[in-house]
Amino acid sequence: MITLTNVYRTYQTRWGTIDALSDVNLTIDAGEFVVVQGPSGSGKTTLLWTIGAMLRPSSGRVVIDHRDLYRLGIAERPRRP
Repeated sequence: MITLTNVYRTYQTRWGTIDALSDVNLTIDAGEFVVVQGPSGSGKTTLLWTIGAMLRPSSGRVVIDHRDLYRLGIAERPRRP
């Protein structure tokens, strides 16, 4: 099971702050099939990178199988089943 709670990801640019993810709350149950779609620039890749432990959220929690992904050490993340 994958659960995202109040996940935000912001980027600072010279033009200001960009909210790539804003208050994302999502639960994906084991065996569930999910499609992520949307227009270019809507945050699809940022969402997948965050779930895949490649991009830390600015705030919020990403929990996989009852373990907070970003409280695991870097060496532990790739070993998650």
